[in-house]
Amino acid sequence: MNKFKYIKVLNNRQIRYLSKDYRDNLYIVFLHGFMSSIEGEKPQAILKFAKKNKLGFLALEYSGHGKSSGKFTKGNITQWSKEVEIVIKKIVKKIFTKSVAETPFSSSPVTLSVQFSFDASAQVGFKDTDNRLRIKRFKDQSWQTEFVHTWASERPIELRTFVYTPNLKEAQQATLTISIDKQVVKQQDFIIPTDEDYAGWFEISYLP
Repeated sequence: MNKFKYIKVLNNRQIRYLSKDYRDNLYIVFLHGFMSSIEGEKPQAILKFAKKNKLGFLALEYSGHGKSSGKFTKGNITQWSKEVEIVIKKIVKKIFTKSVAETPFSSSPVTLSVQFSFDASAQVGFKDTDNRLRIKRFKDQSWQTEFVHTWASERPIELRTFVYTPNLKEAQQATLTISIDKQVVKQQDFIIPTDEDYAGWFEISYLP
């Protein structure tokens, strides 16, 4: 069971946080939304992902949020961003980049999935947490993967699939889906024609 802790920041404000340390490795920093907290399924899901992939994890509550000290009405984005910067420097002990410090709601768990109406020979392409292009081949009716997307990068979530279908007797369907926090944000159906020897790409993207 992971225990919440407290750390002092500006003007002795007590900031509640949750962390898991993996030294000499990447960190995931979870920053909750407006008038929210670090309790609930979302931070726990990302923490589980971090543990599975041996990544450091830090989640914190801004002053006036959750069980951190202070009043919500006395805070603002500038103050909360500064608190985030201080906590990261103290807990992660790394230099916190300005772009992340100014974007206090920056990452989300993402699920990408491809569903065919038949057993397909296909490959998918997507960019992972580190913005590295991944190509996966599979022979099945479905495929799925999960990772954490950082919105501070201002890059869209992209999913594309290539399918090769020789000798289809009737038209088939491919469904591409992007989900964030287990909620579908983009889904599109594509019809695969009954060409004697069909090969082609289908793709979708999402950027709020």
